[in-house]
Amino acid sequence: MAKHGRAITFLIADEHGEIREAVCKYLSSLPGVRVVGKALNGFETISKVESLRPDVVLMDVSLQRPGSLETTRIIKHNFALTKVYLTVMFDDASYRNEAFRVSADGMISKTDLKKGLLALMRSSQTQAND
Repeated sequence: MAKHGRAITFLIADEHGEIREAVCKYLSSLPGVRVVGKALNGFETISKVESLRPDVVLMDVSLQRPGSLETTRIIKHNFALTKVYLTVMFDDASYRNEAFRVSADGMISKTDLKKGLLALMRSSQTQAND
């Protein structure tokens, strides 16, 4: 699942330590994936995107300071090649509309996170081969 012969890099942004660590552990177990950082809020996420330049940011939709939607807007404006996927507890149409309004690349349900991450990895692999 490597992108052009290198690992796909992830930044995980979630205020909940247990969730953040579980996602990092799962992603780190996948071949061709490397977690390069973790963030607790929007400011830290933006700062780490700037310094680490991950391929993908996986961010909780309820992230604060600034909120996940504003953080997504800033990242997509300044680092257009970085993919941003928002994780949600419930796939609500209003979340989805707002996420796409700020140019998020997609949403993944936390209730089915592994399946969503595997689909994301397959999509990333397909895009890398195009």
